[in-house]
Amino acid sequence: MKIVEKLVFALLLLTVVSNPMNTSAQAVPRKRVGTRFPASRVNFQGDIWLTWLNPIRVWFVESALIGYEVGYGDGCADAMAPMERMRPHGRQKENGLCPNRLRLHHKAVEYTIQVNDFYTKYPEDRDIPIAFLLADLIAAKPKTFEEIHRFYIHEPIHWFPSQK
Repeated sequence: MKIVEKLVFALLLLTVVSNPMNTSAQAVPRKRVGTRFPASRVNFQGDIWLTWLNPIRVWFVESALIGYEVGYGDGCADAMAPMERMRPHGRQKENGLCPNRLRLHHKAVEYTIQVNDFYTKYPEDRDIPIAFLLADLIAAKPKTFEEIHRFYIHEPIHWFPSQK
C-alpha cells in the first residue's frame, strides 16, 4: 500500500471510529464545561484512541511518522536544490545533508506507547487531538507529558491571529 493510501485510510478509519453513533467509547467524567478544540465536540480523540486495538494504534502512528519523514525529506531536498545546482560538474553529491529525516524510523511502537500513557495519565486531556499530541512528542525538542498537560491547561488556544 502506498504511503498516501495509508494516510487516507488512517483518516478514514479515524472518521468512522469517531462516528457519534459509535457507543463503544467509554465516557470519562469531565472537569470542565465545553472543549478547547472545536473538532472534539462530539467524541474526544483520546477516548477514541483508547477504544482501538493496539495494532490499529501502531498503524496510525506509523502512518503519521511516515508522513513526517516524507515531508521532511521533500522539504530538505527542496532546500538543498539550489546548492546542487551550484555544485561544480563532476563533483560527487554529498550525502547526509538531511540527517534527521530518519530519526523517527521504526519508532511507531515507542510513540504509540507514549500516546497511550499520556491519555491514560491525563484523562482530562483526552480532548487534545491525536495529531497535536504526536506533534508535541515528535518535535525537534519534544515536550514531556507534564509540559504538554500544562501547556494545554494554561495556554489559551488561538485558532486565528485576531484572537490574541
